Amino acid sequence: DTTELEQLAEGERQIGDQIRAILKHYQQDDPIGLPGADVPDPMSIPQLSQTITGVTMHFSDTNVYGLSKFRITNIHSELSQMQ
Repeated sequence: DTTELEQLAEGERQIGDQIRAILKHYQQDDPIGLPGADVPDPMSIPQLSQTITGVTMHFSDTNVYGLSKFRITNIHSELSQMQ
């Protein structure tokens, strides 16, 4: 179906555009964050419980700050392997 093929081609173009934007972003001297990603800051974390070595910890009303300003320090890719 032509419409389905056109939609697939458009999706692939959009992914390619996003990858190029990310690569361009990380060519900067001190890139911060991820372009195009809507990262909430602060990010609310749902209530959770975790047991470690017999001690149960309960977390509630937890927020994580600074996620929108994260830095990636190392990237390894094998673009030749992408299809």
